[in-house]
Amino acid sequence: MKKEIEFILTNNETIREKVYLLTFETDKLIKHRAGQYITFEIKGQQRAYSILKTWENNENNYIQLLISTWPGGVASQEFEKIDIGQKLIGYGPMGRFVLKKNNLKKVFIATGTGIVPLLAMAKRVKEQKLDINLRFYFGIRNASEDYLSEMLKKLQVGYKNIKRQICCSKENKTLESPYRQGRVTDALRHDILDQDNECEYYICGNPKMVEEVEKILKIDKQISADNIHLEKY
Repeated sequence: MKKEIEFILTNNETIREKVYLLTFETDKLIKHRAGQYITFEIKGQQRAYSILKTWENNENNYIQLLISTWPGGVASQEFEKIDIGQKLIGYGPMGRFVLKKNNLKKVFIATGTGIVPLLAMAKRVKEQKLDINLRFYFGIRNASEDYLSEMLKKLQVGYKNIKRQICCSKENKTLESPYRQGRVTDALRHDILDQDNECEYYICGNPKMVEEVEKILKIDKQISADNIHLEKY
């Protein structure tokens, strides 16, 4: 049986156009595994949103979500006009796309808000004080859409094992590292070594991208299927 949770919005921060960092107070402490999601009921429809983090403060429980309101469906329209103090009903946590317990290096590959569960996983690695390398590949259209770099700054405090590649599919001008022209798939074809099974690969985002990356890893690079974990948004 799904556990019903009441969410009250306490903060709404605009990260980029149509991308919002929402903080809710909850009536229950949400214990989740990094990578899981919450489902909201909005106007008779259910919509899933990955959990960025949860915490307790002075006996209150909080959860933070990073959401995009593009392309503008029913749920997106509601989140565009949500007010501080507004209540929502949700369920969870749910999902099997979670961080595995091992000491393998991690490669996180995402487009859009598919980056959220991967950020949650990176945060958990840091909390567990695991001395392993984390590498992000984030696909966007233009460098101005990059919000990953800012969000990684906090994670990198006291944990320097994080690198990133921001892949800009629509940029025509010369870019400086960590930005590069092209799609994440182009970067992976160039960067990933054949049969590199000393890494785990977590992929989340646009279904077409996820399928193409899976093919590159499994077929082109001969990566073991046991080391590839994916979620389509």
